[in-house]
Amino acid sequence: SDLTASVADVARFGYDLHGATGPRLLSRASQQVMVPKPSQFYGFATFNLERAGISGQSTGGPYAAVYGHLGATYGYDSLLAYYPGIDATLAIGTDIETDQQAQPSDTMCLAYNAVLAALTGTPEPSCAYVKSGYYGGRCECGNNYECSKATKQCMTSSRGTLSKADCEAAC
Repeated sequence: SDLTASVADVARFGYDLHGATGPRLLSRASQQVMVPKPSQFYGFATFNLERAGISGQSTGGPYAAVYGHLGATYGYDSLLAYYPGIDATLAIGTDIETDQQAQPSDTMCLAYNAVLAALTGTPEPSCAYVKSGYYGGRCECGNNYECSKATKQCMTSSRGTLSKADCEAAC
């Protein structure tokens, strides 16, 4: 199941597979089979990349959802991601293969948040991909707040997944 193509062609393929408009490679019913449910990490050949911490956005927020596929084949690491909140697909290709595949995730973290800021007219956040263990990591963009159940106040936490504004609205 290897694929060799330019990143532009892979991004176009990903959009035609998952995108809201344009040519459709699959029926909506078939597409829904591929996309993992929020509680799942893997669907049918598609990863729930939000659970993998790729977007850097507040969990459950309008721009957090992302799904796609990681690749590591014959000297290359890659990542294809579809972001339904902005109806866009990004593809990353590298000329290095590592066991952890951190380079595509790191690049995707920065690229997505730059694109999101441009599309929404907001300042670009200062994000960084923080690697943690084998295949692990998280795009950190300051979304480390959680609502304390005891005090009903927002506080920073290693378990936090909300921006300060989203936390204050939810708390």
